[in-house]
Amino acid sequence: MKKKTIIIILIITTLLAGLIYFAINSNLFSQFYAIENEGSNNKTSTDAATFLIEPYVFVGNNGYVLKGKLLNAEFEREFNKLPDTLYTLEFDDKLYAVNPSDDREKMRYSLIDDNTIKNINNYQGTHEQGLLISYLRLAIKGAAEYPIFLSSQNRYDALITNEEFNNTYKNYFGESVSNYGVSALPYDVKQGLIAFYESDEGKNYRYKIKGQQTSIDLIWKGELTGKGKKEVAILLNNKTSSLEDYYILLVYATKNHPYEKNIEYYLVYNETFYDRVLLGHLKTSSDGEDFVRPIYMGKENKVETEFDGIVLKQINQPDEVLVYNQAFDKLVKYTQLPPSKQNRSGEEDEESEEVLE
Repeated sequence: MKKKTIIIILIITTLLAGLIYFAINSNLFSQFYAIENEGSNNKTSTDAATFLIEPYVFVGNNGYVLKGKLLNAEFEREFNKLPDTLYTLEFDDKLYAVNPSDDREKMRYSLIDDNTIKNINNYQGTHEQGLLISYLRLAIKGAAEYPIFLSSQNRYDALITNEEFNNTYKNYFGESVSNYGVSALPYDVKQGLIAFYESDEGKNYRYKIKGQQTSIDLIWKGELTGKGKKEVAILLNNKTSSLEDYYILLVYATKNHPYEKNIEYYLVYNETFYDRVLLGHLKTSSDGEDFVRPIYMGKENKVETEFDGIVLKQINQPDEVLVYNQAFDKLVKYTQLPPSKQNRSGEEDEESEEVLE
């Protein structure tokens, strides 16, 4: 009887021990699973946090950030204090889509990718972006719609992805000390320069400020054709030549081609120089007064041109001036000597050569 009782007690003890062991290990399993699950959640959260939202980059001529609609009447006063046009975009300005969509017209934008009050308050914007930043605070609070982007150009051309910008524009027009000023060129001129840089003729040329030069020495802007817009001349340096001053001058004028209605600027003139050349204007202003430099245009007497012209200055050479000829839609170069002196100068050169012989 005692033996039977002992066996029963051992069986019960074994069962109890098994239950206790299972309970303990089950708890450990649960804790382990919880830790693993938490780690997985943290990993997912970290991955989400490190995922970067790519901005859109402005590369057009005219781009504006405009107000949306008021959503909360309690903020009407602050809303009405802000203008409809919150900010005028500049080249390389970045905007983040609040509601990414294939339809750009429906998209809303912000200066930051993670729209919180803390983030917008910490955003280091420019003085010109102050109104937009104030408006974004309203949008983040839900008091107003996020702003929209508006451009006179095709918005797919004016506002491009960050990847497109890095692949197409950044190397050529990214602002730097040696590249200063080139980012302000009109959109069509930039397109023309990209095409030139990527051609066989232009692959060795780049815009580069050297030594004491400034952007004024390399970029000329003025009204050449009377089309009402400033046209552009730009000097590009040959980066592979042994000559220090080996340039090509490209001049872009405005004209609306019937077959290219969206293109305003086109290449109207180019010339290569093997020495330093300085660019000047026929028309200048000082203290509110306009001055026009009379020039020789193939005749003995000087005349004034209707529009501006590009003055080309080189050492030990008479000035030359590029003037637009409307009838032939081209620039004509005039040496700044009367014809009689030009002929005499040529004869003197020939006589000098004969003496040397």
